[in-house]
Amino acid sequence: MLRNTRRFAAALPLVLAASAALAQPSEVKSTLDAIFDQQVFARGMHGCVVRTLDTGRTVYARNPDTLLNTASNMKLLTSAAAIERLGPDYHYKTRLLASAPPDASGTVEGDLLLAGSGDPILETKALCAMVDEAVKRGLKRVTGAVVGDTGAFDRSPYGWGWSWDYLDDYYAAPAGGLNLDWNVARIMVRPGAAPGAPARVTLEPSSPTLRVVNRVVTGSPSDKFSISREREYPGWSIIVSGTIPSGADEARPAGTVAVVDPAEHAAWVLRGLLQSAGVTVEGRARKGSAPGGAVELASHQSAPMNEIIVKLNKPSDNLIAECLLRTLGAEGEGSGSVSAGRRAAYGFLKGAGLDMDGVNMADGSGLSRMDMVTAENFVRLLEYMHKSKNGPAWKNSLPVAGVDGTLRSRMKGSPAEKNVTAKTGYIGYVSSLSGYVTTAAGQPLAFSILFNNQLGGVTPCLVAERSVCAYLAGLNEKL
Repeated sequence: MLRNTRRFAAALPLVLAASAALAQPSEVKSTLDAIFDQQVFARGMHGCVVRTLDTGRTVYARNPDTLLNTASNMKLLTSAAAIERLGPDYHYKTRLLASAPPDASGTVEGDLLLAGSGDPILETKALCAMVDEAVKRGLKRVTGAVVGDTGAFDRSPYGWGWSWDYLDDYYAAPAGGLNLDWNVARIMVRPGAAPGAPARVTLEPSSPTLRVVNRVVTGSPSDKFSISREREYPGWSIIVSGTIPSGADEARPAGTVAVVDPAEHAAWVLRGLLQSAGVTVEGRARKGSAPGGAVELASHQSAPMNEIIVKLNKPSDNLIAECLLRTLGAEGEGSGSVSAGRRAAYGFLKGAGLDMDGVNMADGSGLSRMDMVTAENFVRLLEYMHKSKNGPAWKNSLPVAGVDGTLRSRMKGSPAEKNVTAKTGYIGYVSSLSGYVTTAAGQPLAFSILFNNQLGGVTPCLVAERSVCAYLAGLNEKL
């Protein structure tokens, strides 16, 4: 397989250089067929559609209606549904609530609630600002607990079909109505007093929702810093193992771990921030619901949707995608579940002209192996968004080849550099790329390329995607 990959990567640019020099529209099929007919792709599955956006002409179609796993190309569907259904100016609001304002002594009788609305980009600094605002309103003491309220969002934190063995990784962090710092904690390791002594391991931010089992030892000054971590199932314990060289005074970062219960975790973090600000909190932290008639002590408003989808699509952020899917359900049906979000997204996609027999949306991010969409449907979505009033904002959220996001290091030195605007996708044995390219003749095209069951790695897929995009970008005649 590796020999085939090297031969494929070396020979293909020569074929494309000769074809691009002629740039006859009739050659598009034979040139792109030559890419997909390579032996390295013979045992896998793939689909590709290329269509002009000015005339609507399909200039290339290969397995256009075959259902294929999307990987992160699923985020195209999620982000388009979000900006179309929720609007580019949609904001999330997180509120700090109590049954009544602080009394003359600064006391809030009962619980203090942190009420979320699904904000996927809420950070600790926003909680700090909310604590400052509450203190300015006189808050000095809370007689009850700090409660994390997830509102209309249900208790389905993961996508359908996610695998248990990566649920402690940052990219599979659980999603909900109350999220904080991407729902991960940083693992920090500090050496012990001498070689052979246990190291000191902490989580930032820390909370009782995650318990560290410390198996890290202090090595000699010449030892390598080598740390691994795994979660005990079932349970909330994180086993951290490895070696840290002696002699260092500062804690060193050793990766991240996904939290288990985002709402309770956020409540514990808020409790710690309140105490650091001098507010006495007599109760613990837990999950719960806000009582009717609660008074707002402070609030935080997120960035608008047109900025949130940039944070989603450029780096391919799974948590944001999962939160947007649930928000579609919460706003459309009053339930922040995967099922409700899926129904809301399907309503948009059907209205956008997609063939719904060619869509299976198991999650919002594309991490699930149950996600399946046809290349034809991706191109239909790209066509729809090209004409939409929200199209420019949505297109601005996509990575640009050789410039930013997940395409920042790809297609450099080719006609596709700074030209192709597209969403990448990758999970094991799957590679996808769908987006826009403008030919040398100034003609805008939409394209989708999907590879599945590609054993031996996806390097040939990346080479093929670059070759297709470079060829299309170099076409000097109208199609």
